[in-house]
Amino acid sequence: MVGFFTLIADTIEAKAVIDGLEHYEYRKYPGVKIARLAVDSRFERKEIGTYLLLAAIGKTLSVCENIGCRYILVDSKKESISFYQKNEFKLVEKYKDREFVPMYLNIQPIIAESGSFDSNDSFLS
Repeated sequence: MVGFFTLIADTIEAKAVIDGLEHYEYRKYPGVKIARLAVDSRFERKEIGTYLLLAAIGKTLSVCENIGCRYILVDSKKESISFYQKNEFKLVEKYKDREFVPMYLNIQPIIAESGSFDSNDSFLS
């Protein structure tokens, strides 16, 4: 095995994100969390992590065709923060000093760009 990822359902505090909805009535947004993403050390720095991240995003988009979801979430190791930032994830500033730093990616622009859902869909857009 070269690498793997796992996904779980999760939420993120509405106040923790900077690109949320202006009039969102709930305290938390639904999301899908990358619980684990790992590459065997023998295969690091070969773009496998990026491939796995893109696969996780693709899987999340397919899940979002059936359930409401706005963010992809991850609790990043400190040494992996730049990897996720390079892939447009943002830090939850309030918790940036934690051992595993919460980060998020708003998937609504990805959905809009891909045209995955028609105009009748309302997945927290």
